[in-house]
Formats: sequence, C-alpha cells, structure tokens
Amino acid sequence: MQNDRLRARLLEYHQRRNYHRLQEQLNRALGDAASQVQIQVRAPAPCAAEQQPAPSMTVYPEHYSQMHELTEFALRALSADLWRIHIDEWHPHFFLRTEVLIEHLDALLNEFERLLVYRPEAHTYDLVLDKSEYSPILRGGAILSQDSDNADYQITLRGNRLVRQGCDCCARIFLRDYGWDIAASASPFGRAATLMAGLRKGLCTTQVSLLYVEDTGLITKYLSGIADLLKYRLKREVAWEYNLLIDHPTKQWLRASFHSAHDSGGAIWRVESVGSDFLGACGDAFWQIMYDSREIIRIIS
Repeated sequence: MQNDRLRARLLEYHQRRNYHRLQEQLNRALGDAASQVQIQVRAPAPCAAEQQPAPSMTVYPEHYSQMHELTEFALRALSADLWRIHIDEWHPHFFLRTEVLIEHLDALLNEFERLLVYRPEAHTYDLVLDKSEYSPILRGGAILSQDSDNADYQITLRGNRLVRQGCDCCARIFLRDYGWDIAASASPFGRAATLMAGLRKGLCTTQVSLLYVEDTGLITKYLSGIADLLKYRLKREVAWEYNLLIDHPTKQWLRASFHSAHDSGGAIWRVESVGSDFLGACGDAFWQIMYDSREIIRIIS
C-alpha cells in the first residue's frame, strides 16, 4: 500500500516536470489548434483495481489513408466528442476533440509515435494508435509502391462492440483496396470457424494478411517452417494438404492462397490462420522469408 502511494506521488512529480515539454510538443503537432488542448496531471490512484482485458483487434494498415480511415471510423463508432490522450505514465494526459484528433492524426503520430486514446472518464483505453519508422529492405517487396511513406502504422481497437464493427470496416477495406472478400472465406471446419467469426470474437486466435513474395517457392518454405514449429509445439504432425495446414484435434488451420500478380514481378498471397498455436507459428515462420517478402496489410484478433 505504501509503495503504491509512493509510486503515485513519483509519477505525479514526473508529470508536472514534463508539463511544459508536452505543451511544446503539442504546439509543434497541432499548430493553432494547440490552444484548444487541455492538459491534466493525473497520476493513477493507489491500489486501483485492474480492469479485465477486453477483446481487441490489431490492424497493420498498408498506408496512412487506411490508418486515418480506421481511426475516424472507431472514433465515430464510439460517439464521444472529447478524447483523453495518454502518451506514457511519465507525461500528463491531454484532451482533444474528435475533429482535432482526426485532422492532426499523422502530425501527432510523428511527434509522439504512440497514443493511447480513452473516453474522458474511462479507466481503460479504447484505441492504441502507433506509427514507427522503418528502414526499407532493398530486396523483394519491401517497397511495394512509389508512394510508400516508409512507416509502419498500427491501430488496436478494444471492446466487444468496437471489435465487431471494426471487423466489418476492415472487411470493406480488404474488398475495396485488394478485391478480397474475407467474409466469404470458407473454413475447413464450417461456419463457426470462419475468419469473420474468429475476428469478431477478438480473442487473439485469428489472423488474416496479404503477403508479397518474390518467388512462389517461398510459400512452400513458409508453410514448411510453420509445420515444423507446430510439430514442436503440439508434439504431433499436422495435416498438410497443398497450401492448407490443419490440426484436426483442435480445429486450428492455416491456408495460403494465391491472390494476384504484382507489378514488381512477384506475387501477392492471402494468408488465413485460425487458432492460437497456428497464429504464433505463423508469425515466427515469417522471419525465415522476410528478406524476400513483406506483409502488405494484416489483422490480428
């Protein structure tokens, strides 16, 4: 109890010290709109009861316009006029109206890289917005188009309703931008195990992504790596049928399907995965082919 109180006082001290620094950062990011921001020193209360983690869905958009679209959709879906933004525990919170946050989203991400977004009196966040710069790999599909902005965007939606609605929004983006109707994707185990059913639950068991590869042979290497990892984790072989991996006892599965050719000479493949073991193996195996491939867009829930 005493340690909690001391920690809360220490956090409040650091927040007060960082108050003016935060003002300067907001001035850079928002310009004239910074005058509308309210900054609040608000250290956590000692011994506050932790909230149960809500279902969540994380999306890695291909470019900023998709990130902006998903963020605006989520803010509108939650129907709040004001948002409490949290950088980290060492900085005060600040409050932004929906329109200011949407209009200056990229500038805020450039300045802070990561934003936790709360409704004003909520104890848990609704969104995590993230942008990290990366150094393009000068091979394969690292740079997929001339207008690539050399940044990895990430948005996490949290809560049952937002995950369900966010899933529908992402499905529309996939269909519009890539011609992939993920809602129509069949499962080897019937409707209850479809991709959309898994994504709507937000239980960290489902992933869909588009993957660029230079050589189709890399897909075989990718699936082989996943099968080896699953054999180690599950202590048994999984069924491998062409580009489909299935574990019948647990009804987990992964499928890679050719989607389209790409202008640079490679191809784009769809990767669908259901099941926590398959999800982990899918990510681990990707590092074996990452220098000749790149994920274009990905959803995990």
